Amino acid sequence: MAALNLSLPGQNSNQRAQEHLDIITGDGQTLAATLFRPPPDRDRRLCVQIHSATAVTRGIYTNYGRFLAAAGCTALSFDYRGTGDSLRGSLRSCDDRMLDWGEYDLPAVTAWMAERFPHHRHTVVAHSVGGQILGLSPSCDRFDAVFGVCVQWGSWKNWPAPRRWLHKVLFHLAPGLISLCGYFPGRWLGMGDLPAGIGDDWMRWCRGDSYICNDRGEPYRPHYHRLRCPVRWLGFSDDPVFGPRKAIEAMPALYPNAQHGVEILHPADIGATAVGHFGFFRSRFRDTLWQQSLDWLVSS
Repeated sequence: MAALNLSLPGQNSNQRAQEHLDIITGDGQTLAATLFRPPPDRDRRLCVQIHSATAVTRGIYTNYGRFLAAAGCTALSFDYRGTGDSLRGSLRSCDDRMLDWGEYDLPAVTAWMAERFPHHRHTVVAHSVGGQILGLSPSCDRFDAVFGVCVQWGSWKNWPAPRRWLHKVLFHLAPGLISLCGYFPGRWLGMGDLPAGIGDDWMRWCRGDSYICNDRGEPYRPHYHRLRCPVRWLGFSDDPVFGPRKAIEAMPALYPNAQHGVEILHPADIGATAVGHFGFFRSRFRDTLWQQSLDWLVSS
């Protein structure tokens, strides 16, 4: 497990406290990660794991991680196996699965943080699938708070018509597309490409009513009951493609023992014209959404 400080002369204090490192999972995979450290005199003893959305690499969360560090938090972003800098080889040769993200990657990241910061509170900021797969990890009971950004129950039935029917058709065509390309062609949907096994898991979940399921389509909930901390699910009214209201509001049912709060914001509520599925992590929301998330994590 190696850590390399890539800071350069002339960088500001936030950048100098940024390290790129590798985290080894229980099954021997290597995850690329970035650690953001707070100034020693501002350390709140609060860790924040940033869990990425599907096909989104950790670079999109860099400015948010720097913001958290400047505010006194120790933050970590990482690429799931088969994505970003954690992809080994080609998409076509990768045999990783989305289930592995929850069953191996999340426990490894959580253990890494707990070992190095044993006296900190441990929290999560989860984007989209990053909140859906929390309950696949046996370590989900170690979190003190979870802040979910556009985290949705991805069954096709949670989308309003006519989009739900378009989704259903896409999800049923996906196996053929994956077989044809040798990987999941996410770029056709305006996102990143994924290895075949990851795309196959995701599309199978979306096709069913229970969403996260095993290979036989049966609900799969190995550790979801173990999440008992406060959870805030935040969605946006202008996210109809990836995170419609019904899909966001369904999330509490996935974690029956957590302490839930659900909020759907209109962009105008924060003086914005648009936020959507990815906008939360743009720097222009530093003084609004970012600060609100920090305040909630600190007070929860």
